Amino acid sequence: MVKQALSRTCICGQTMSFPEGQIKAKCLTENCGANWELGAEGFWAITHIDAAQQMDEAVKEFIESMKVAFKRVFTAIMTAAEDINPKWLHYYSHSKKQRIRNKYEKMIRIYLTNSLQPLQRGKVGKFLE
Repeated sequence: MVKQALSRTCICGQTMSFPEGQIKAKCLTENCGANWELGAEGFWAITHIDAAQQMDEAVKEFIESMKVAFKRVFTAIMTAAEDINPKWLHYYSHSKKQRIRNKYEKMIRIYLTNSLQPLQRGKVGKFLE
């Protein structure tokens, strides 16, 4: 077995020391997780990085937390939309004049904005229970 003369630097910046007579080594730096393997030519190379798996798990956890947050926001918006006066929606969608449509669109927008202000301030209201 050939021992490499030069010391290698891991991806984390730590200088690696490889054990004599072994073909696999792992970086000892915390949160690095690089696995080194002795190749056929006698040179050490990184074969697998555990940090990528840790990053993958962190990203999946972040996505799940964002799903929960957006579900709460979506539920709040839908709950507020259910409470809109049906007459306003009818006048908005069936009026002939643009000024009437604008009037009811504005009324609906103001109602939704006022309904969602407790959510914006971070208060748990009737929407997030």
